[in-house]
Amino acid sequence: ACLKAAANAAVGVLALALAEAEAAARADTAPAAPQTLIATIEEMAAIFGRGHYPVEIARPPVPPDMPVLARMADLLAVFATPAPEPVPERAPGPEQEPAPGRARETKGGGFFLPDAFGNPEHVRYAVKGTASVMVCYFLFKILDWPGIHTCILTCFIVAQPTMGEMIAKLRLRIGGAVIGGALGIASIIVMMPHLNDVASFLALVFAGALAAAWVKTGDARIAYAGFQIGLAFFLSDIKGYGPTTDMTTARDRIVGIMLGNIVSYVVFTAIWPASARDRVAGALGRVR
Repeated sequence: ACLKAAANAAVGVLALALAEAEAAARADTAPAAPQTLIATIEEMAAIFGRGHYPVEIARPPVPPDMPVLARMADLLAVFATPAPEPVPERAPGPEQEPAPGRARETKGGGFFLPDAFGNPEHVRYAVKGTASVMVCYFLFKILDWPGIHTCILTCFIVAQPTMGEMIAKLRLRIGGAVIGGALGIASIIVMMPHLNDVASFLALVFAGALAAAWVKTGDARIAYAGFQIGLAFFLSDIKGYGPTTDMTTARDRIVGIMLGNIVSYVVFTAIWPASARDRVAGALGRVR
């Protein structure tokens, strides 16, 4: 609400500045503004530049012979102050009390969306997710390969409402698993033979965790890959209560994720594919 008020006030400040400049141009005089007004605007701009918004702005003094700049100063004093919301008027008449033994009806959010049982998109999404999980479960049992159980988990994780979101999640999941698995296998081959005590092993785990956490705390578009890097690295290098030299865990995890990605992509693109483009019109209609 404060940023919305600031955006509206910024338009007013620009309009007043333009009006003052045009008046000075018609009078063939150099525009002169009080230094206190300029300093206040520059200070507010610096606050916005740091990612915040100014509050409790003191009105800069402006000479009374500058009415346009005086109005600008008044606007700066309430620059980021949201307008009070109008209180809806209640309909006249006594309030209806609920009958004895009946609960009062209130409007709330609830666990389900308002159209959870009437919108066919939810049913289609559930059918596609269930189909991908059952296909992976069938392959998992037929192949009798316990290490690729991640294919079933992948179907739950990468299932997204639109194809664009799902493809982005697919890339982050397999990319993070490949990087983490590669780091784990490389550490087993290169580092493990030279580790003689628990301190050196903890240093190795710390280095892998640091790299994964650095990606995880990054931009939201790549953060999930950091989680996968750390998980694949830990599963590759740690087994039970100590280090391991078994490299099949990283291989099986990558194969399982790849299988889940392929099955989910085929199912979600072949059966009722959903695109964010179909929701743009409705989203724009709700913008005020």
